[in-house]
Amino acid sequence: MNNLKTIELLKKKILREQSTRKAAEQLLEQKSTELFYAKQQLEDLLEVVTEKAAQDEKLIEFKNELETILLTYSALFLQSVPDDSLVQKLLRDLSYIKSIKLVYFYCSLKLLSNQFLQAGESCKFDECTPTDQDFLWLGGNTQLAIRITVDKKTVGVMHFVFQRKPYKRWLSTIEKQCCLIVEMIGIAFHRQLLLNTTIEEKLRAEKSDRLTRDFVAMINH
Repeated sequence: MNNLKTIELLKKKILREQSTRKAAEQLLEQKSTELFYAKQQLEDLLEVVTEKAAQDEKLIEFKNELETILLTYSALFLQSVPDDSLVQKLLRDLSYIKSIKLVYFYCSLKLLSNQFLQAGESCKFDECTPTDQDFLWLGGNTQLAIRITVDKKTVGVMHFVFQRKPYKRWLSTIEKQCCLIVEMIGIAFHRQLLLNTTIEEKLRAEKSDRLTRDFVAMINH
């Protein structure tokens, strides 16, 4: 009887140990699974952060390149007449930026001998001039059209065609930088028009003075 009782106790002990070991194995498996998924999520997050950092680095590079061009040509437009050669040089330097595929320029002013100028790869794009706003995204956000204004009047448009669709969080930075470039051109044109008007008025005044002197001299004779 005692032997049977002892055997029974041993069986219960073995069952408890087996149950405990099974519970421990299940817990270990659960924790291992949780650790695996946590590690996977961490790797995915790291990949996203790394990719975002790389993207932001490209955006910073793009912004710096545009700012350099803006500073360079702001000085050049102050020193020189904004003619075809200078505008074409600006378009060419803009097209050298990796993310820009094509830069297209149209201006109705008679300051330039060519109303249409472009630089970069030849490609099709949506020709459109914004009317109710300063700029307009076209071609599924791969093209940015910005109107050129002089004295609050629309006189042309500048198209930036990009190699690929920019990331959404890039758009405001791209809009701001490209609009500054176009604004610089508009200011240069406005300044040249004012200068031309001043020169014309001066010439007219000088001609009027000369005619007056000639008339007075003729009367005195």
